[in-house]
Amino acid sequence: MKTILIVGPNSYIGKKMFNYFSCEKAKYHVESITLRNNLWKENNLSKYDHIIYVVGLAHLKENEKNKENYYKVNYELTKEFADECKRQNVKNIIYFSTMSVFGNARGEINENTPILPISHYGKSKALAENYLIEKFEKLNTKVQIIRPPMVYGYNSPGNYSLLSKVVKKIKLFPMYENKRSMIDINNLCFFVEELINSNLNDIYYHPQNSYYTNTSLMVKEIADLNGKKIILVKVNKKIMNILFFFTTIRKLFDDLYYSTEFSFLNNRISYDELTFEESIAKSENIKS
Repeated sequence: MKTILIVGPNSYIGKKMFNYFSCEKAKYHVESITLRNNLWKENNLSKYDHIIYVVGLAHLKENEKNKENYYKVNYELTKEFADECKRQNVKNIIYFSTMSVFGNARGEINENTPILPISHYGKSKALAENYLIEKFEKLNTKVQIIRPPMVYGYNSPGNYSLLSKVVKKIKLFPMYENKRSMIDINNLCFFVEELINSNLNDIYYHPQNSYYTNTSLMVKEIADLNGKKIILVKVNKKIMNILFFFTTIRKLFDDLYYSTEFSFLNNRISYDELTFEESIAKSENIKS
């Protein structure tokens, strides 16, 4: 039986990961710790086969007052934990980073896209990535870094939940062709389990649903599942280009996706994932 430690069990991904591996009782023994106090330093970290590190500050609007918090949580705390892992000769660390390390990339992200984070969130995560790689480069500890795109699911924080709430209050929505990389939280759990049970030694992973998401069609699916009638209205591309000056519109409708080759070539991981319709139904907590 493999032993797993979830670091950051109060986060959305942490809770879902803990519940997922706990349900597989015949395969895994899973425990969790929080880094909100110094009691974690009393733990024997070396006894676990895999440590899944999901501690991170995100979904907080950045400003001058809170920017330092991103570096304290996402970088300094990661450094402190990594130092302890090194001292205790930890075997395997799976670190959750973010698509935001690529900065304000638009359109396709592939193996040639540079790491140029713009936000403090992205910068702090990139710093943590680099520290982990340098810290364990010449040691026997395996470090694997996951950079998921937007993660969505039932009660997920961030843009999906906001969009879901808006959809239930409106009757019209723009019909616009776009491509977004996203990953359902259940598919992310499936991916991590397969990664744990694989012999892969790649450092970076960019999992996503096997299908790209179109914002307009996602809105239509959310509305249909909730019994809401919504009309998709075609919008002229020139008008949309003007509206892209507004950050919220750009986030909703701009293209942002991992190329298929970049996401799956180095991963070589396959699993039975939820379909688009299944993932939205679960996200809306609608029983089939």
